[in-house]
Amino acid sequence: MKALPARGMVLLGLAPSVIVALWWLSALQDSDSPAELSATALKLQCLAGLAPIALFAVPLGLAAGYRRSVRALLTAAVLAGPLVVLIWSATDLPVRVPILAELLIVLLAALLPALGTGLRATAARAAIPVAATLGSLLVAVALWLANSAWPGAPT
Repeated sequence: MKALPARGMVLLGLAPSVIVALWWLSALQDSDSPAELSATALKLQCLAGLAPIALFAVPLGLAAGYRRSVRALLTAAVLAGPLVVLIWSATDLPVRVPILAELLIVLLAALLPALGTGLRATAARAAIPVAATLGSLLVAVALWLANSAWPGAPT
């Protein structure tokens, strides 16, 4: 039962990556601008890697504790690394873009479970809905910030 959070996060980390990879590879065949399409796929992949972490980090920290949740979330975060490198290699973006995006994902995977662990220490069972709501709000804010900070995003 101890491996359950890690296994679940592996699936949550792989599923969006597989979907983005299949879309990217199928769309490349009909694209007039593969670099532009790859930049969009890179953005989608980074957002897809961010979403499960931002959504489940706080509730997982609340339920499983800090160490187990960070281990599970970092597992989900690093699984998409090779796909990010592959997609980036087809873009015209500087190398700092995927590196900063992946560092943000790893940083959030390491810090957000602390909120859940803090809620676990301060409030009992009544904190579970608060943690889920906080996680959803973090997803919305993170996706909004990631979209506006991405190179080429409308200002």
